[in-house]
Amino acid sequence: MKKIVLSIALSFVFFGALTAQQITVTNPVSVNSWQAGKLYDIIWTKTGIMGDRVLIRLRNAGGIALDISLDTENDGLFCWTIPASLAPGQYYIRIKTLENSPVSGDSVVFTITAPQPPSLTLEAPQGGETWEMGSTKKIQWLASNVPVNCRLVLLKDGQVLGTIRDPFAPGQGESIWNWKVGDYPGGPAAAVGGYRIRIQSIDGQYSDTSDNPFTITPLPTVIHYIPEPKIDYRVLASLLPDLAVCWDWGGPRPTLNEKRTIRVRVKNIGIWASPPTSFDFYVEGHGTRPIPVPALAAKVGEFIYEHKFWWHTLGHKTVRITVDPANQVTETNENNNQIKGSIAVITSFQDPYVLTPEHCSDQN
Repeated sequence: MKKIVLSIALSFVFFGALTAQQITVTNPVSVNSWQAGKLYDIIWTKTGIMGDRVLIRLRNAGGIALDISLDTENDGLFCWTIPASLAPGQYYIRIKTLENSPVSGDSVVFTITAPQPPSLTLEAPQGGETWEMGSTKKIQWLASNVPVNCRLVLLKDGQVLGTIRDPFAPGQGESIWNWKVGDYPGGPAAAVGGYRIRIQSIDGQYSDTSDNPFTITPLPTVIHYIPEPKIDYRVLASLLPDLAVCWDWGGPRPTLNEKRTIRVRVKNIGIWASPPTSFDFYVEGHGTRPIPVPALAAKVGEFIYEHKFWWHTLGHKTVRITVDPANQVTETNENNNQIKGSIAVITSFQDPYVLTPEHCSDQN
């Protein structure tokens, strides 16, 4: 009697284990309409199943329509691209474990439609845009089931100007490509209006063009600030004249009531020419007289002035010469414009023969 009770209990455990194993397909759902040629997710859940591999099949009222996967991981997700050649119709998906005692689950019935025919649609630019030369702008298009590579073409006033990208896979759905405005082999394009973009398959079967023209504008004029050169005032200061003065009376000293010549030499020792100026010539007992000085060349320019004076009294007579007395000439050295000295008037009994060197203001 105990054996019978134990056997019945084990049977309940066994059949309970079987009924606890379950696969539930949650996608597709009945409202789905899947298009051939596109990618979709098959989703399922599992309950009480230990096996980690499953088989996935597409079925219809006539039985097995297609083996989607004969052996895939039992992880609840499989990404499936529906073959474009699959006939439109009503289908369901069955997922089945690969164990000795397989467990399966079916989806609801859903619809597979025919693949969308190949198409290309240019979305941007569509016309009216103003794109600056050299800037980066997005060319955008929508592609569906285009079986060949494509190119992007630049047109001007309806005529092909050049290919700006060639070749490339157009993708599926919406895509973009960044164009450096104006660039194409043989370019750049001129900054004017009347441009359009065309996307077309390399076999010419599919294409689309901007609805209206767009304009390429020139680069803005950039004014580069050029800083003023740094002035080295030390160099600038050297680009000036420098006037100096020399004098001597030449020969023996004058005796009373005798004429004697005083010679004045104005020279420009600077590295820049000197404009016309003058010097004041003062001799004690004879007053001051202004003497004009012409323009003097740099380095070597000089002007010589001589005048004879009567000497009516004895003793040392002051001589003072001042070049550019009004300070109208800007010079590198303003401190050598004057020289001062004296000339001795003697009696006829004194020795007149003494050294009479030239005295110069730039030697003081």
